[in-house]
Amino acid sequence: MSADTDKLLAPGTTPRGRVCPPRPPQPAPSLDPRTYSLRRFAEFLSLLTFNRAAEGSRVVPFTVPRDSIMIEQPDDIVDLKFPSIAFLAGTGTIDPLGLGAPQLLEETLDRYGDGTAIVLASEYSERFTLEMWASSRAERRALVAGTSVALRGIEESYALRLSLPDYFDQVAEFSLEESRLIDDPDAVRNRRRAHLLVNMRMPEVFLVNVERFRALASLEEIGTTVDVRPWPGCRTPR
Repeated sequence: MSADTDKLLAPGTTPRGRVCPPRPPQPAPSLDPRTYSLRRFAEFLSLLTFNRAAEGSRVVPFTVPRDSIMIEQPDDIVDLKFPSIAFLAGTGTIDPLGLGAPQLLEETLDRYGDGTAIVLASEYSERFTLEMWASSRAERRALVAGTSVALRGIEESYALRLSLPDYFDQVAEFSLEESRLIDDPDAVRNRRRAHLLVNMRMPEVFLVNVERFRALASLEEIGTTVDVRPWPGCRTPR
């Protein structure tokens, strides 16, 4: 928010938790938390090795290149190369964490810039669809089987948990809910599809500017006293 938008807030509101004269506000982010999570998930899928059944008992390993995994519909028409995966968006739900103000994570003070910290505001969840495209039945089976195992093959949790180093080191969680093979007229043209319904959950955090308080200690003849004062120009929160 800018100084102009701050004027529109109701009396008594402290934008971004400020209680001191504001520093220049943080610029608006260019990406939303959802995009960070889906990009990381697409990277994970591109590193999986799938095994397609061949003649006899042989299997043929293959991967899905990162440029064949689309987290959104492309801006222009592109040639679909098999195998490929597309993410079909669902409805996102934002759940505030409690009834009070967002939680300031004190352990993040100055971690992502001097005079800044991370605020935990809410939890984002979305049920989206993995649409898998394959050129044969065996390839489709391999995509479904491999992805299903990868989403549930974690010891510590039923769901897959991925770190988000580009999003303030948060963690996104992905769990498999449903799967469906789709046999339509395109199947006879070697264009076979499958849908996996995935639930994604992640925290929503924001980088904010913060002001520190300093403690001034003074020695007197009798004992020691500690005088805690804010930085000049700040007011003490009530």
